[in-house]
Amino acid sequence: MLHETETTVFNTNAQAIVNTVNCVGVMGAGLALEFKLRFPKMYVDYVSRCRRQEIKVGKLSYYRDDYTPIIINFPTKNHWKYPSKLSWIEQGLQDFVQQYPQWGITSVAFPKLGCDRGGLNWNDVYQLIKKYLQDLPDLTIYICLDTETTPQGLEKALVDLVNNNQIDLYPQIKAYLPIQRLRDLQKVLTKKEYPHLFELLNLQLQDNFKKQYTFSKCDVRIKLILLLNYLGLNSQEISQLKVNNLVQQNEYILIAYDCQKSIIIPLKSWQQMPINLAILNPEQPLIHQKYKQQKPLKPATIQKLLSQGKKEMGISKLRSCI
Repeated sequence: MLHETETTVFNTNAQAIVNTVNCVGVMGAGLALEFKLRFPKMYVDYVSRCRRQEIKVGKLSYYRDDYTPIIINFPTKNHWKYPSKLSWIEQGLQDFVQQYPQWGITSVAFPKLGCDRGGLNWNDVYQLIKKYLQDLPDLTIYICLDTETTPQGLEKALVDLVNNNQIDLYPQIKAYLPIQRLRDLQKVLTKKEYPHLFELLNLQLQDNFKKQYTFSKCDVRIKLILLLNYLGLNSQEISQLKVNNLVQQNEYILIAYDCQKSIIIPLKSWQQMPINLAILNPEQPLIHQKYKQQKPLKPATIQKLLSQGKKEMGISKLRSCI
């Protein structure tokens, strides 16, 4: 089943996310650069495969470790300098149909294949996607259009840091503020400056979170409710969360509440809980009743626990840092 969404592949709770790549080991722009910055170990693996000439158009490669979603590198062009071809997209989709059952994935997020740096027409590509993917059994497919003007998840946190001047910025950035999307900064930063800024923002974000969020006195359930409320979810939204709404992405836990709303938690803060997502039933409520794990805690009960937790900690209001 196909689901269109305005967000990016990074802000869904899909088990696998698709990256568009070339075959020469370069992720220097567009979506591929974003993948490189977010998942550096994946990039190292990709470069090694390119050197062994394993990355070819029409053949998808699969990457997985303990700290990321499954990443499917989809070659849409031979060399980054040259455009994509519709025939390569079709070959890649055919390969996906053959490969996905053995990868064991049940959900995947696709970008607009070959339509940014590759120069293809989205309507043409979308017709191919529907032809090959819309009737695949036991697979949920998100088509991520990346058209939203307001960022979500990790990108929102980083954009807020930039717009709020919470880090020393390159001088040329300040005249360009406020920005809507982090990628807007590529217009004023060099290819070396942009990755460097991304790294600095990540470090600052985790430092902010560590300083402003420490719940050491509460039990695990209240800790989790306080954390989710701190990040902007109300009692009703917390009650509706399932385990599969949380996805680990490198140094962060992504909470994909719906296709239009996602937030992030630094992994080190999440480990304070501690809750091992890997051993939980994905369809189980994240906050469940004590003796009925398949039933979510009611919003009214969550609100009571939230008030109790704030009172025990001696705080009446939690200030968000992201």
